[in-house]
Amino acid sequence: MTVMRAGKASAVFNPVIQKAGLWLKDIQETSGLRSRAEAYSAMRAVLHALRDCLPPRSAADLAAQMPILVKGVFFDGWEARAKPDRLSRDEFMERIRLGLRGYPRLDPALALTAVMDALYRHVSRGELDSVRAILPRGVREALNQTTSRSGY
Repeated sequence: MTVMRAGKASAVFNPVIQKAGLWLKDIQETSGLRSRAEAYSAMRAVLHALRDCLPPRSAADLAAQMPILVKGVFFDGWEARAKPDRLSRDEFMERIRLGLRGYPRLDPALALTAVMDALYRHVSRGELDSVRAILPRGVREALNQTTSRSGY
């Protein structure tokens, strides 16, 4: 068995960590969050809420454009179901709020806007338009009420 030295392992994982860090930096800076931990919580909560409203194939297509660590966050704890959750606007925002555990003062609408901005910077417009088209109406309403600078 070959063991990778620490320096080589670091060189292999650094680009992976940097790509995920860029997403967190974008989320933190566009939302004015105080820390990367808050940005991570926002990313996780929003990605999980979106994922649960998508059919498995659409969730996989969206995740295919994410860096490996963000993809891991997206799929963490996922139980693929043939029928995705059909949430109202209020249920979707509550799902995000509940996902922000540990950060009760973090605004779910701010989290949604910041994460959607990051998605639009790092995922193709065509993929996000496809995702939007199949989301439940209430979720699309929540997205429409965010003030995204990315034009979502």
